[in-house]
Amino acid sequence: MMAHHEAEGQKPSRGWQIPALSGLILGAMLYLSGRTELHGDLMAFRNSITSLKHPYWARWFFALLSWMPEKAAFWVLGALNVSGLALAVREFRGRYWITFTSFAFFWILAYGQIDGLVIGGIALASKGARAKNPWMLGSGLTIASMKPQLSLFLGLYLWRRAEDIRWRSLWIPLSVLLLSILEWGWWIPEWMSRIRDASHLIRLSRNLSWFPQLGIWVTAVWLLVLWKWKDLPMARKIISISISTILTVPYFPLPSVLLLLVQPVPWWVWAWTQIPVLAGFGMEWTYALAHWLPWAVLIWAMWL
Repeated sequence: MMAHHEAEGQKPSRGWQIPALSGLILGAMLYLSGRTELHGDLMAFRNSITSLKHPYWARWFFALLSWMPEKAAFWVLGALNVSGLALAVREFRGRYWITFTSFAFFWILAYGQIDGLVIGGIALASKGARAKNPWMLGSGLTIASMKPQLSLFLGLYLWRRAEDIRWRSLWIPLSVLLLSILEWGWWIPEWMSRIRDASHLIRLSRNLSWFPQLGIWVTAVWLLVLWKWKDLPMARKIISISISTILTVPYFPLPSVLLLLVQPVPWWVWAWTQIPVLAGFGMEWTYALAHWLPWAVLIWAMWL
Protein backbone atom coordinates (compact mmCIF):
# COMPACT_ATOMS: atom_id res chain seq x y z
CA MET A 1 0.00 0.00 0.00
CA MET A 2 1.14 3.54 -0.59
CA ALA A 3 1.82 6.22 2.01
CA HIS A 4 -1.82 7.34 2.16
CA HIS A 5 -2.84 4.09 3.86
CA GLU A 6 0.15 3.88 6.18
CA ALA A 7 -0.88 3.17 9.75
CA GLU A 8 1.89 5.41 11.08
CA GLY A 9 0.63 8.40 9.14
CA GLN A 10 -1.74 10.87 10.75
CA LYS A 11 -5.03 12.21 9.49
CA PRO A 12 -4.54 15.73 8.15
CA SER A 13 -5.75 18.25 10.74
CA ARG A 14 -9.28 19.48 10.09
CA GLY A 15 -12.08 21.13 12.04
CA TRP A 16 -11.38 24.70 13.09
CA GLN A 17 -7.88 24.61 11.61
CA ILE A 18 -9.08 24.63 8.01
CA PRO A 19 -10.95 27.98 8.15
CA ALA A 20 -8.23 29.46 10.39
CA LEU A 21 -5.45 28.45 8.02
CA SER A 22 -7.48 29.54 4.99
CA GLY A 23 -7.84 32.99 6.52
CA LEU A 24 -4.12 33.11 7.31
CA ILE A 25 -3.17 32.11 3.77
CA LEU A 26 -5.58 34.58 2.16
CA GLY A 27 -4.36 37.39 4.41
CA ALA A 28 -0.73 36.58 3.62
CA MET A 29 -1.39 36.53 -0.12
CA LEU A 30 -3.26 39.85 0.03
CA TYR A 31 -0.33 41.42 1.86
CA LEU A 32 2.42 39.84 -0.24
CA SER A 33 0.73 40.55 -3.57
CA GLY A 34 1.46 44.20 -2.98
CA ARG A 35 5.09 43.63 -2.00
CA THR A 36 6.32 43.47 -5.57
CA GLU A 37 9.90 44.07 -4.48
CA LEU A 38 9.89 40.56 -2.99
CA HIS A 39 8.70 38.77 -6.14
CA GLY A 40 12.21 38.00 -7.37
CA ASP A 41 11.66 34.43 -8.50
CA LEU A 42 8.29 35.23 -10.04
CA MET A 43 9.91 38.04 -12.04
CA ALA A 44 12.66 35.67 -13.19
CA PHE A 45 10.04 33.16 -14.36
CA ARG A 46 8.24 35.93 -16.24
CA ASN A 47 11.21 37.77 -17.74
CA SER A 48 14.18 35.36 -17.89
CA ILE A 49 12.58 32.21 -19.27
CA THR A 50 15.44 31.26 -21.58
CA SER A 51 18.15 31.58 -18.91
CA LEU A 52 16.61 29.47 -16.13
CA LYS A 53 18.00 26.14 -14.94
CA HIS A 54 14.69 24.29 -15.11
CA PRO A 55 14.00 21.60 -17.75
CA TYR A 56 12.91 23.32 -20.91
CA TRP A 57 9.29 22.14 -20.81
CA ALA A 58 8.83 24.30 -17.70
CA ARG A 59 9.17 27.28 -20.05
CA TRP A 60 5.63 26.72 -21.28
CA PHE A 61 4.35 27.23 -17.75
CA PHE A 62 6.57 30.26 -17.19
CA ALA A 63 5.34 31.70 -20.50
CA LEU A 64 1.76 31.53 -19.18
CA LEU A 65 2.86 33.52 -16.13
CA SER A 66 4.56 36.09 -18.35
CA TRP A 67 1.36 36.68 -20.35
CA MET A 68 -0.54 37.69 -17.20
CA PRO A 69 -0.30 40.96 -15.29
CA GLU A 70 2.17 40.58 -12.43
CA LYS A 71 -0.43 40.51 -9.65
CA ALA A 72 -2.55 37.99 -11.54
CA ALA A 73 0.54 35.79 -12.04
CA PHE A 74 1.29 36.06 -8.30
CA TRP A 75 -2.21 34.91 -7.38
CA VAL A 76 -2.28 32.07 -9.91
CA LEU A 77 1.11 30.76 -8.81
CA GLY A 78 0.17 31.15 -5.14
CA ALA A 79 -3.07 29.23 -5.64
CA LEU A 80 -1.21 26.43 -7.43
CA ASN A 81 1.36 26.24 -4.62
CA VAL A 82 -1.33 26.11 -1.93
CA SER A 83 -3.34 23.49 -3.85
CA GLY A 84 -0.27 21.34 -4.45
CA LEU A 85 0.76 21.44 -0.80
CA ALA A 86 -2.79 20.70 0.40
CA LEU A 87 -2.91 17.66 -1.89
CA ALA A 88 0.48 16.52 -0.57
CA VAL A 89 -0.55 16.89 3.09
CA ARG A 90 -3.62 14.78 2.40
CA GLU A 91 -1.75 12.17 0.36
CA PHE A 92 1.21 11.74 2.72
CA ARG A 93 -0.82 12.09 5.95
CA GLY A 94 0.89 15.21 7.21
CA ARG A 95 -0.65 18.05 9.20
CA TYR A 96 -1.96 21.20 7.58
CA TRP A 97 -0.84 23.53 10.35
CA ILE A 98 2.78 22.33 10.12
CA THR A 99 2.86 23.08 6.39
CA PHE A 100 0.87 26.29 6.22
CA THR A 101 2.34 28.09 9.23
CA SER A 102 5.94 27.32 8.25
CA PHE A 103 8.59 29.87 7.37
CA ALA A 104 9.28 27.84 4.22
CA PHE A 105 5.68 28.21 3.03
CA PHE A 106 5.61 31.99 3.43
CA TRP A 107 9.02 32.15 1.76
CA ILE A 108 7.80 30.49 -1.44
CA LEU A 109 4.66 32.65 -1.44
CA ALA A 110 6.61 35.88 -1.01
CA TYR A 111 9.22 35.20 -3.69
CA GLY A 112 6.89 33.44 -6.12
CA GLN A 113 8.60 30.04 -6.21
CA ILE A 114 7.19 26.75 -7.54
CA ASP A 115 8.04 24.29 -4.76
CA GLY A 116 4.43 23.79 -3.70
CA LEU A 117 3.41 23.02 -7.28
CA VAL A 118 6.28 20.53 -7.65
CA ILE A 119 5.44 18.82 -4.35
CA GLY A 120 1.84 18.65 -5.49
CA GLY A 121 3.09 16.84 -8.60
CA ILE A 122 4.80 14.26 -6.38
CA ALA A 123 1.57 13.80 -4.42
CA LEU A 124 -0.43 13.43 -7.65
CA ALA A 125 2.02 10.76 -8.81
CA SER A 126 1.62 8.94 -5.48
CA LYS A 127 -2.16 9.12 -5.77
CA GLY A 128 -1.99 7.85 -9.35
CA ALA A 129 0.21 4.94 -8.30
CA ARG A 130 -2.26 3.97 -5.56
CA ALA A 131 -5.24 4.28 -7.89
CA LYS A 132 -3.38 2.44 -10.68
CA ASN A 133 -4.09 5.39 -12.94
CA PRO A 134 -1.24 5.78 -15.47
CA TRP A 135 -2.42 9.22 -16.65
CA MET A 136 -2.45 10.60 -13.13
CA LEU A 137 0.94 9.06 -12.37
CA GLY A 138 2.44 10.39 -15.60
CA SER A 139 0.95 13.86 -15.12
CA GLY A 140 2.25 14.02 -11.56
CA LEU A 141 5.75 12.99 -12.60
CA THR A 142 5.75 15.60 -15.37
CA ILE A 143 4.73 18.41 -13.01
CA ALA A 144 7.24 17.25 -10.39
CA SER A 145 10.05 17.16 -12.96
CA MET A 146 10.02 20.96 -13.23
CA LYS A 147 12.34 20.91 -10.20
CA PRO A 148 14.22 17.58 -10.43
CA GLN A 149 16.63 18.23 -7.54
CA LEU A 150 13.56 18.11 -5.30
CA SER A 151 11.53 15.38 -6.97
CA LEU A 152 13.87 12.99 -8.78
CA PHE A 153 14.40 10.28 -6.16
CA LEU A 154 10.86 10.26 -4.78
CA GLY A 155 9.49 10.27 -8.32
CA LEU A 156 11.65 7.28 -9.28
CA TYR A 157 10.57 5.40 -6.16
CA LEU A 158 6.86 6.01 -6.75
CA TRP A 159 7.21 5.11 -10.43
CA ARG A 160 9.10 1.91 -9.58
CA ARG A 161 6.39 0.79 -7.13
CA ALA A 162 3.60 1.22 -9.66
CA GLU A 163 4.44 -2.09 -11.33
CA ASP A 164 1.13 -2.54 -13.19
CA ILE A 165 1.08 0.87 -14.83
CA ARG A 166 4.57 2.32 -14.72
CA TRP A 167 5.42 1.83 -18.39
CA ARG A 168 2.05 3.16 -19.57
CA SER A 169 2.52 6.19 -17.32
CA LEU A 170 5.55 7.28 -19.37
CA TRP A 171 3.41 8.33 -22.33
CA ILE A 172 2.80 11.77 -20.84
CA PRO A 173 6.36 12.70 -19.77
CA LEU A 174 7.84 11.27 -22.98
CA SER A 175 5.32 13.18 -25.10
CA VAL A 176 6.18 16.39 -23.26
CA LEU A 177 9.90 15.70 -23.75
CA LEU A 178 9.39 15.08 -27.48
CA LEU A 179 7.39 18.28 -27.93
CA SER A 180 10.09 20.26 -26.10
CA ILE A 181 12.76 18.80 -28.42
CA LEU A 182 10.65 19.72 -31.44
CA GLU A 183 10.52 23.31 -30.19
CA TRP A 184 14.05 23.79 -28.83
CA GLY A 185 16.08 21.00 -30.41
CA TRP A 186 18.28 18.61 -28.41
CA TRP A 187 18.43 20.89 -25.38
CA ILE A 188 19.57 18.40 -22.71
CA PRO A 189 23.39 18.96 -23.04
CA GLU A 190 22.94 22.71 -22.72
CA TRP A 191 20.62 22.24 -19.74
CA MET A 192 23.12 19.93 -18.01
CA SER A 193 25.82 22.56 -18.55
CA ARG A 194 23.63 25.18 -16.85
CA ILE A 195 23.02 22.88 -13.90
CA ARG A 196 26.74 22.30 -13.40
CA ASP A 197 27.28 26.06 -13.38
CA ALA A 198 25.59 26.51 -9.98
CA SER A 199 28.51 27.15 -7.62
CA HIS A 200 27.03 30.52 -6.63
CA LEU A 201 23.89 28.74 -5.41
CA ILE A 202 25.72 25.90 -3.66
CA ARG A 203 27.61 28.37 -1.49
CA LEU A 204 24.47 30.12 -0.24
CA SER A 205 23.83 29.91 3.50
CA ARG A 206 20.27 28.67 2.92
CA ASN A 207 21.54 25.52 1.16
CA LEU A 208 20.69 22.53 3.40
CA SER A 209 22.72 20.05 1.35
CA TRP A 210 25.90 18.54 2.81
CA PHE A 211 27.39 17.87 -0.60
CA PRO A 212 29.51 21.07 -0.44
CA GLN A 213 31.07 19.91 2.87
CA LEU A 214 31.44 16.16 2.29
CA GLY A 215 31.49 15.86 -1.48
CA ILE A 216 30.64 12.48 -2.98
CA TRP A 217 31.05 10.82 0.44
CA VAL A 218 27.70 12.17 1.57
CA THR A 219 26.00 9.70 -0.79
CA ALA A 220 26.84 6.99 1.78
CA VAL A 221 23.59 8.13 3.41
CA TRP A 222 21.76 6.12 0.76
CA LEU A 223 23.59 2.97 1.90
CA LEU A 224 22.33 3.59 5.42
CA VAL A 225 18.77 3.93 4.15
CA LEU A 226 19.08 0.72 2.13
CA TRP A 227 20.46 -1.09 5.18
CA LYS A 228 17.38 -0.19 7.25
CA TRP A 229 14.93 -0.30 4.35
CA LYS A 230 13.08 -3.54 5.18
CA ASP A 231 12.50 -2.45 8.77
CA LEU A 232 10.90 0.86 7.86
CA PRO A 233 7.14 1.40 7.46
CA MET A 234 6.05 3.12 4.28
CA ALA A 235 5.77 6.63 5.74
CA ARG A 236 9.34 6.41 7.08
CA LYS A 237 10.59 5.19 3.70
CA ILE A 238 9.14 8.27 2.01
CA ILE A 239 10.67 10.50 4.69
CA SER A 240 14.05 8.74 4.41
CA ILE A 241 14.14 9.26 0.64
CA SER A 242 13.27 12.93 1.16
CA ILE A 243 16.02 13.39 3.79
CA SER A 244 18.61 11.61 1.64
CA THR A 245 17.65 13.91 -1.23
CA ILE A 246 18.15 16.99 0.95
CA LEU A 247 21.57 15.80 2.11
CA THR A 248 23.01 14.63 -1.20
CA VAL A 249 21.83 16.86 -4.04
CA PRO A 250 24.34 19.73 -4.44
CA TYR A 251 21.73 22.44 -3.89
CA PHE A 252 18.63 22.06 -1.73
CA PRO A 253 17.42 25.47 -0.51
CA LEU A 254 15.65 25.94 2.81
CA PRO A 255 12.19 26.68 1.32
CA SER A 256 12.19 23.26 -0.36
CA VAL A 257 12.07 21.66 3.11
CA LEU A 258 8.31 21.79 2.49
CA LEU A 259 8.91 18.39 0.89
CA LEU A 260 9.42 17.16 4.46
CA LEU A 261 6.77 19.27 6.17
CA VAL A 262 3.88 17.76 4.17
CA GLN A 263 4.75 14.36 5.63
CA PRO A 264 3.99 12.93 9.11
CA VAL A 265 6.97 14.48 10.90
CA PRO A 266 6.96 15.53 14.59
CA TRP A 267 6.29 19.10 15.68
CA TRP A 268 9.96 19.76 16.48
CA VAL A 269 10.81 19.52 12.77
CA TRP A 270 8.45 22.45 12.17
CA ALA A 271 9.99 24.35 15.11
CA TRP A 272 13.52 23.76 13.82
CA THR A 273 12.64 25.10 10.37
CA GLN A 274 11.26 28.27 11.97
CA ILE A 275 14.60 29.28 13.50
CA PRO A 276 15.95 30.98 10.32
CA VAL A 277 13.17 33.58 10.66
CA LEU A 278 15.69 35.29 12.93
CA ALA A 279 18.03 35.77 9.97
CA GLY A 280 15.75 38.62 8.95
CA PHE A 281 16.87 40.41 12.11
CA GLY A 282 20.56 40.10 11.28
CA MET A 283 21.08 36.69 12.88
CA GLU A 284 22.44 34.94 9.79
CA TRP A 285 24.02 32.23 11.93
CA THR A 286 20.55 30.68 12.35
CA TYR A 287 20.93 29.20 8.87
CA ALA A 288 23.78 27.09 10.28
CA LEU A 289 21.36 25.60 12.84
CA ALA A 290 18.90 24.70 10.07
CA HIS A 291 21.79 22.98 8.29
CA TRP A 292 21.78 20.23 10.94
CA LEU A 293 18.06 19.49 10.67
CA PRO A 294 18.36 16.76 7.98
CA TRP A 295 20.70 14.68 10.18
CA ALA A 296 18.32 14.91 13.15
CA VAL A 297 15.34 13.85 11.02
CA LEU A 298 17.37 11.01 9.51
CA ILE A 299 18.18 9.63 12.96
CA TRP A 300 14.52 9.94 13.99
CA ALA A 301 13.26 8.25 10.80
CA MET A 302 15.77 5.40 11.00
CA TRP A 303 15.71 4.49 14.69
CA LEU A 304 13.18 6.38 16.82
